[in-house]
Amino acid sequence: MKKKTIIRLTAIVAIASIIASFTLAYLTDVTSAKTNTFTASNGIDIKLAEPLWDNLNYDGEGAGVTAPLGQTLANNIVPGREIPKNPSVKNASDLENVWVAIKLTYTGDANSFALIDAFADFNFDLTGWEAKDATNTIFYFKTQLAPTAVTTDLFTRVLIDSSAANSAIKSFNIGIKAYGVQAEGLDYTAAKAQLDALIIAQP
Repeated sequence: MKKKTIIRLTAIVAIASIIASFTLAYLTDVTSAKTNTFTASNGIDIKLAEPLWDNLNYDGEGAGVTAPLGQTLANNIVPGREIPKNPSVKNASDLENVWVAIKLTYTGDANSFALIDAFADFNFDLTGWEAKDATNTIFYFKTQLAPTAVTTDLFTRVLIDSSAANSAIKSFNIGIKAYGVQAEGLDYTAAKAQLDALIIAQP
């Protein structure tokens, strides 16, 4: 009886050893660890310039304009005078495409586009830009800008009507501000909504 028990135990141990041997003989391998890095964007950067007005480029440096500047010709305006002014926007971002808009603010004795339009003409580029409405206050550039790309000039001059009576010409100021939002994830329609919200938040 004891011999049978010993034989059985020996057999069990042998079988267990064989199974263990097979288990330890499986082929194995482990890959090296991979780290997936997600970096934050440096954000977007846009710049506004109107060198025909003030002879300054996008970096605030001299633009090399030799013709009479708009800021000079805008003093004591008379009928028929053409005043150079050419606002445009540059995407100065390193990597991000952007959508941009320009907001014009009219102040002075003629404090709206409608009042200025009575004696002056703006040659708006409505091929490259879209006016939000008839007030000609907000304009969206229709194409997203890649890094270093620039818009077309929103307009290039303000022309005082040669037939306007001097008494009809009023003093006015034009304030210009540019706005930008990222292009990724936004089509043109969505970008306009985001730009509108930004303009409201930062008038």
